[in-house]
Amino acid sequence: MDLMKVVENVPVDALKASLPGASSTASARNRPNHVAPLLEPIRQMNMESVHRKPHSAVQSELVGEGNATKLLAASPECSSSSSTASTRPEPEISVDLSAWGLPEKVVKAYQKIGVSSLFRWQAECLNKGRVLDGRNLVYSAPTSAGKTLVSEILLLKRALETGKKGLFILPFVAVAREKMLNLQRVFRGTGIKIGGMMGHIYPPGGLKLLDICVCTIEKANSLINKMVSEKQLGQLGVIVVDELHMMGDSGRGYLIELLLTKVQHLNKIRAATEEHEAERLHNTIQIIGMSATLPNLPFVAKWLDAELYVTGTRLRNVDWQMSVLPETWHTL
Repeated sequence: MDLMKVVENVPVDALKASLPGASSTASARNRPNHVAPLLEPIRQMNMESVHRKPHSAVQSELVGEGNATKLLAASPECSSSSSTASTRPEPEISVDLSAWGLPEKVVKAYQKIGVSSLFRWQAECLNKGRVLDGRNLVYSAPTSAGKTLVSEILLLKRALETGKKGLFILPFVAVAREKMLNLQRVFRGTGIKIGGMMGHIYPPGGLKLLDICVCTIEKANSLINKMVSEKQLGQLGVIVVDELHMMGDSGRGYLIELLLTKVQHLNKIRAATEEHEAERLHNTIQIIGMSATLPNLPFVAKWLDAELYVTGTRLRNVDWQMSVLPETWHTL
């Protein structure tokens, strides 16, 4: 029996349905196997060889099903179809701020300060995997590329959709205070309650009266410890860690590692009790880490079971101005 004749008689549509990557595992289980009947002549040819020849000779003539499938995939019609499918353009990702599931009051608050759309890389980062559903995210972009806006969108979206608290962790008191005041200014009048824990600053009523809490590393670690001891860590919905490379700091980095380890441990316990991934993502604490200089991003992303996004895009131009003074400037 001629193998090439078998190949020529195979319908291309049946072959494309069987090629690796043509469908997900779930859909493949529900689809009838179109290739098995097509490969039956090959199996019969192998069985005939087994009966006719010694074992050593049979081994040299047996045709593997994997090789047959490769031959089928190499046919001109199938190659042309596969090439056409692979070159199809990816669906366009919207950069409009209102297209990312934020409440209208949040979109209008951003529009008042001139933010109505995203950069392309920001939209790609938000669209990575199941980040918008609650999957952890670690991402890196150059300084002034717009990292903070990505984290703010995810922070607000997660906190408002789940009704849980959000933490925004920054390394220094001055930076944390500036971020708290900026968020309060932007979202004044929206009903979103924003406060901070840094230095001697502590919000009246504590975390329970806030939606978003801006913290330094030390305050965040103390807050996590308190919530663990009081079994209230379930009140948290999302944690943003800015300057994630501070985890490598010899003096304070271990605090970031400790608090993230506690959160990850709780997430694993919750994940074990949920059957469906959507429910697991909804009920766990989302971790978002960003940095411009973290060297081992893949390792950190794997540790946090997070999606990873890296870009080198620099989007802010620096305008230089030169003033020329007359030779007699000193007499003016």
